[in-house]
Amino acid sequence: SRVPQMIETGVLPGIIGALTKETMMSAECLSFVPGVLGSISLHAAGEDFILKSPARPIELLTNILIDPAFASLLHSQPEVTQIMSTHVDKILRNRPSGSTKLTEHVVDCILEAMRTVQKQAAAYPAWNPVDLQDKTEFLADRLATFSRFCWSVLGTNEQTLKMFLEKQGLSLIRSLHELPCLPYHLSSLEGQQHPLGSLFNLQAAGPEGSAAVVGVLKEMLISHHGSVVSFAKQHLGGAGNPYDALSALPATAVCKFLQALSGVTAVLEGLLAVTREGATLQVLEAMQDHMAMLSDIAPTLLTLSTWQSKDKNARSAQPPGGTYAELVESVFTEKQEKAGDSKKAADKDTMEVDAEGSAASPAAAASAMAVDAEGDG
Repeated sequence: SRVPQMIETGVLPGIIGALTKETMMSAECLSFVPGVLGSISLHAAGEDFILKSPARPIELLTNILIDPAFASLLHSQPEVTQIMSTHVDKILRNRPSGSTKLTEHVVDCILEAMRTVQKQAAAYPAWNPVDLQDKTEFLADRLATFSRFCWSVLGTNEQTLKMFLEKQGLSLIRSLHELPCLPYHLSSLEGQQHPLGSLFNLQAAGPEGSAAVVGVLKEMLISHHGSVVSFAKQHLGGAGNPYDALSALPATAVCKFLQALSGVTAVLEGLLAVTREGATLQVLEAMQDHMAMLSDIAPTLLTLSTWQSKDKNARSAQPPGGTYAELVESVFTEKQEKAGDSKKAADKDTMEVDAEGSAASPAAAASAMAVDAEGDG
């Protein structure tokens, strides 16, 4: 290998040192550079070089995935994310025998990216079903891209995943699910999981990984269970249309209930992820407490699903190439007015999708959520 020689002569330091977000702003660079890093890491000297490089190339890659400036590029060319994750996984699999420094570095970069998303989200307003215009710089789409990358890197590599668990990565996944700026019920708006939900499926870690996920999901369920049950008993216990009852309540109270209910359905999606590819008896036994708590909420979900507006069943799924902003608009909007083709094309090009039509009331938002909850079952 010529890696040591290329390091000593300054060739690789010059190439890697030139990597910045500005120079990486193209699909070609994003596809090519991870492969170069993979080739460098095949040599022990190359691993040490990557770890000590001031450019921090792996951290640069993970930061790009969550950077709003790259959202349009990565959304329009999703294959780039797959290429990036494949090469990072290659870096981990081909590292020198016995070394874990690079594995730990990749995990630390992923965790730091999650913390960065938390900081970004703190600057965004809480999501509101009566104002559907995206105010998060397409965070739901950025999280979809980032989660696909994380799943590809973590999902099949036992050592990487074990280190992720040891560093309390699950708690960060939970915090991303519960960001107030994200739409209610994001985990299954498409009729299938948002990629963020797939991060609760840690089959590569074996029973210990699944048990860890079940524990975090239990904590998550406990935090929302009381609010949902209390609200339902107080306001939705009658025999009439529950949406009439919701319409008569203050919007802030309804939104608080819907946010808690969204947390519960995220737990349901997480439990589905744990059991999708099978689970041990030990893991299934650990889910008994979850089932007991969910049995308190099931009547509310059934009632909302039974009374939901029939026209909501006819809503279209996420359009091919569409953003989550468009999907949220289609789910949470009572009436939509179609924009002109030229404006629609321009919106997609810039990912500046405006919410059009008549925004749904909080009660109508509950109806939309009930449709998805019914589909989850």
